[in-house]
Amino acid sequence: MNETTKRGRTVDEAVDAALAELGAERDMVEVEVLEGGSRGLFGLIGALPAQVRVRVTAGKDRLALDFLNRLTALLDIEASLAADAADDSVRVQVRGEGTSVLIGNRGLTLQALQTVTDAAVSRRTEDRRRLQVDVEGYRDRRRRALEDLARRAAQQARRTGRPVELEPMPAHERRLVHLAVQEVAGVETASTGQEPRRRVVIRPQEDGQD
Repeated sequence: MNETTKRGRTVDEAVDAALAELGAERDMVEVEVLEGGSRGLFGLIGALPAQVRVRVTAGKDRLALDFLNRLTALLDIEASLAADAADDSVRVQVRGEGTSVLIGNRGLTLQALQTVTDAAVSRRTEDRRRLQVDVEGYRDRRRRALEDLARRAAQQARRTGRPVELEPMPAHERRLVHLAVQEVAGVETASTGQEPRRRVVIRPQEDGQD
């Protein structure tokens, strides 16, 4: 939901009700006053309610910051958040003491956090830029580690002529491995197994393949 219509005794009261329903701050929305309301005679007789239409206009970066600020406060985590917005993506970096709990084992908690944040934000905006949430630079460190692992395993497979199976990984990490192995000639990759035990196998290319 990124738009709602509300009534109240005053415009401000109606706007407050709309903001509460949308889970938004005042600077994140556009307000259209449909009815200004009237106190009526003596503030009672003939009183008419105010009616407003409120639409969320903030981009995914602003909404993601707001959601994560609320979430970390709820979890009693002191965090500093910053958003880096590009034409096709938004990246939010979370830093602070105690934020490592948001990473979890092999980044599984972080991936869940990103999924929840994207779902909460996407329903409130028409901004379709890709959202990535990172904590203490974990994603960059993990990406470099996976790329190094993939290259070493690819070189081993080419040297020994035998396939090398890597540990089970989530889909977004398997993709990093596939891309890294493409830089090594003479080997190829395939995914095998069922989630959550699905893994990448790196093997020598068959004769006749480039």
